[in-house]
Amino acid sequence: MENGSKPGEAASARPVNGTAEAEQNGKVGAKVICVSIPLGSNKPVKSSGQSPSEFIPTVNGSTLSWLNCGVDDLEKDGTAVATMYGFGESLVPTLLKGYYAAYEDRETELGLMVPAVRV
Repeated sequence: MENGSKPGEAASARPVNGTAEAEQNGKVGAKVICVSIPLGSNKPVKSSGQSPSEFIPTVNGSTLSWLNCGVDDLEKDGTAVATMYGFGESLVPTLLKGYYAAYEDRETELGLMVPAVRV
């Protein structure tokens, strides 16, 4: 069972933090991955952390960035992360209207939804 769920209950989508309890249960903490190409460079840099907000300075100092993080509620939490990075509030809900994949080009911002699985 994942995240302490009981048989017949759905496991929570929220990753367990790297606490002593999580380590004791053999669960790994939440991880956010950021891959960016810094301004003036052509070499990508990969970094990891615990919160999407940790990477705002990195993203602001880059020509291109990709942020990967898990959320509980894709529309609510995904919108919060997107707006944290300056995207419009309606971008994520618009993308979620697509079936498995979607593309939204608004000239000053681009949204992509691609199918993904967690293995």
